[in-house]
Amino acid sequence: MDSQDVKRCLIDPQGEILTRLDIKIENNYKGERNIGKKREAASQTGLSQNNSFSQGGHSQNNF
Repeated sequence: MDSQDVKRCLIDPQGEILTRLDIKIENNYKGERNIGKKREAASQTGLSQNNSFSQGGHSQNNF
């Protein structure tokens, strides 16, 4: 039972952190989209993909 409790502590907070990071990505992406309309759609999609990969790496390194 102790090992299950530890797994819950690791899994649940990680899920909450990931959802919060996703919300930040959406807010930042919308802000960049509203402010920098001069950028092309391709460059914006590239930025969003880079953000998702970098955050995935950080979450794996933390745990």
